[in-house]
Amino acid sequence: MNKRPPIPLGTRRALLEANAGRCCVCRKYGLGLNIHHIDGNPANNDPQNLATICVEGHDHHHRPIAYKIQRPCSALNAATIRRRKRAWEKFVKLARQNPPHVHATITAYGTKTLIHAAELVVHTLDQRIGYHQVYHLHDGDFDHWTDLILEDLGDLSQNIPIALVSKPMPVEHCPCCGKALSRMISQGFILRINSPQWRRKSVCSVYVNPAQPSLMALVSFGKKKVFSWGLHLCNGRFFHVHTESYDERIPIQSRTSVTHQVEGLVNHVIREWNPGKLFWGTGDPDQPVLTDALQLPESWERGRK
Repeated sequence: MNKRPPIPLGTRRALLEANAGRCCVCRKYGLGLNIHHIDGNPANNDPQNLATICVEGHDHHHRPIAYKIQRPCSALNAATIRRRKRAWEKFVKLARQNPPHVHATITAYGTKTLIHAAELVVHTLDQRIGYHQVYHLHDGDFDHWTDLILEDLGDLSQNIPIALVSKPMPVEHCPCCGKALSRMISQGFILRINSPQWRRKSVCSVYVNPAQPSLMALVSFGKKKVFSWGLHLCNGRFFHVHTESYDERIPIQSRTSVTHQVEGLVNHVIREWNPGKLFWGTGDPDQPVLTDALQLPESWERGRK
């Protein structure tokens, strides 16, 4: 009977490095790892046939009937494990480029006085999630979560940009306690945060429709459009905000003029994007007339109910 050949030390080290020392299936940080032969042949130590799988997941894969509760690895076939391996190794490679081609977003859940949980999402610039982790009260306090998050990210790369969602989300939106969408930073806003040329090359153009209560703000970086934001009066009772990623209806306040409220919404967008140049325009949309500031036609106030 032939002995099972050991995996060469260099191959093992290169595999662990390519996977950031994580399981390619669950991708969790700080777990014990086994090297899995994808095709089931322990003599095939080709790097493309080797996958890093956490100890628990590896055992579940080989002995699924021994467990009452199935884990992600339990029902995975060779093709799926190979696909997970390639996807994770590609993501790690993107994270370790200079500059990194991934971004981290941290969202807190709870209130300003009591943070219930924090969520870390690491995603590509086109918003494909590669890593996701939730840190809960039973993991420690917020200071401890911060240490865990930095360790988590440091394993992937020391230079991953981080965006913190400034306002805590309600507890009922916590990913582990309820249903929620993982929050990410758009590719355009990643450019706004990280580009040293942002103030020099960014422009915000605000066009006001003279015929009806609507306007559009367009943010660009050089020749690249990075964000568009539309606003119009809806049923005389709401402001309807439209972007490429979301729609929102904002109730009109009864004690404040529509003009003042619109100015506040537009200025919020400008502050968020902080463009180097700002242009205001109205009239013919193909050849707008430039104005010194935001000038709304009377149709905004007349359309209010």
